[in-house]
Amino acid sequence: MALLIQVKKLNNLYNKDSKVEFISNYDSVDSQMTIFWQFLKVSDFEKKIGKDIYEMNEAEIKDMLISAECSTITSAINHINTYKRYIDSKNISNPFHNFDSYSELASEVVAKEKNKRYSRDELLDMLDELNNYTDQAMLLALFEGIKGKSFSELLTLKTSNLEKIDNEYFAKVYDSGTKEYRTLKISEKLYDLLFKADKQDKYKTNNLEEIIETPFNDSEFIFKKAKKGRQGGEVLDRHFITRKFVFFKEFFGNPNLSADDIVRSGMMYMAYEKFLENGKIGKSELLAIGEQYNTVMATSDGKNFYRNITDIKRKVFNDQLGKLYSELESIKYSE
Repeated sequence: MALLIQVKKLNNLYNKDSKVEFISNYDSVDSQMTIFWQFLKVSDFEKKIGKDIYEMNEAEIKDMLISAECSTITSAINHINTYKRYIDSKNISNPFHNFDSYSELASEVVAKEKNKRYSRDELLDMLDELNNYTDQAMLLALFEGIKGKSFSELLTLKTSNLEKIDNEYFAKVYDSGTKEYRTLKISEKLYDLLFKADKQDKYKTNNLEEIIETPFNDSEFIFKKAKKGRQGGEVLDRHFITRKFVFFKEFFGNPNLSADDIVRSGMMYMAYEKFLENGKIGKSELLAIGEQYNTVMATSDGKNFYRNITDIKRKVFNDQLGKLYSELESIKYSE
């Protein structure tokens, strides 16, 4: 197959010709670009020790993976699979085969400082620092499982979707990925914040020296566009959330903060609640978390789908779990 990508940084790859030959085995630009960037992330390490990936031993492989600075276990596993296939393409002994579990290896090498998790109390303290109910409601909604494809559950939420039944609170949300509605149980705190966010008619900057207020456009949705110039339209898109997290990163002093950090922090808090309720975190508890956070589905036949328990375990049993909730310091998954 031909090399479909043309990037100047190809010359920065260590042992370029070998890498390009491997990349060319893939038949889409997206696949070739993904693998190119995975190689580029470890090229400095290869140059440092003077070895290509397929020449490394187990210890060097692990150090190389750490140098890739993957921010999530899923990302680390994707890198591991690419590097493993690359070594296999050389028809030589592959040190990756000596590792018992790629998931365990990934958890050891992931750049843990890049994916900080927050307890619910820590998050609520963070919310208190924000001037706007809209920002507070957004973060707590993500923490409690309202997200959806391209944040559609969050951005299409209306107060008419919120309901109080017998002192419990619920939100009916729409996911553009599944094209389906689902109803989530939410906290009273989030319920109140969403109503306050909807009533907020101006956005206040968080600049302590001078607070500037910008009016919102009228909208039936809780999260609204600010009136700036000729900006039109009513529905926000995922770029709105991206811009918000640029602000959150600076405001909270965490340059790596992402929406996924907030979502996964919420999953860990729900695991903590389930443990206090049932004394364990087993399959039923993880499935409840999967339903709340609409985690990825798996299938063995392409027809019947079910929650991917392995994926939920990776997200919940993070090494920060015990640091956030001491009762879970030594907790393990139980069937």
